[in-house]
Amino acid sequence: MKRSALFIIPLITCVTLVACSSCISTPSQTAAFPVVSSVATSATTNTYRGDLLSITFDYPSGWFLQDVPEEPFEVLLTSYDPASPPHKLEWNEDTVSIRIRLLPVELSSDSLEVWVENAKLEATAAYLSIFAEERLMLVTGLQAAHITVVSGSGGILEYVLVILNGDNFEIVIEGNFALAKTVLDTLQPMTSD
Repeated sequence: MKRSALFIIPLITCVTLVACSSCISTPSQTAAFPVVSSVATSATTNTYRGDLLSITFDYPSGWFLQDVPEEPFEVLLTSYDPASPPHKLEWNEDTVSIRIRLLPVELSSDSLEVWVENAKLEATAAYLSIFAEERLMLVTGLQAAHITVVSGSGGILEYVLVILNGDNFEIVIEGNFALAKTVLDTLQPMTSD
């Protein structure tokens, strides 16, 4: 009796593996988590030149840009069509949303440190946890402050402040920060041609 039970267990395991082998080779279209592909940024870029904000930056040509999509943000840049955004569970390392706004004078400062402290206070008041804080040097030579906040449900938001010609630009990023950083690295004041 014990001997037959020892043969049945490997048999059941083998049948299960054979039956599920087709499941293993192809991902389910209804899986809760998407299959993650490698990051592919477009080789061609578009250049944003915003008269309202007096800034310019480059972004991949397959991305979507909207001027004045909603207050208080003046620019919305996404790696997906904002008319039909993917569900948060479908986001992968190719997904990013970047919102840019010019801070009003009463919220502006000449110091990144003042903005960082105010952002921390606002995050704490909204029951968000400060996950990380750093200073960045963008490729264009601009200094920036970067704060990562996490909500109780695990949502992550990246806040970046850049002071450009005395104006404070607040940038809110959801998704892949590395992709967003490639855009931020091209941020500069608009020059007259």
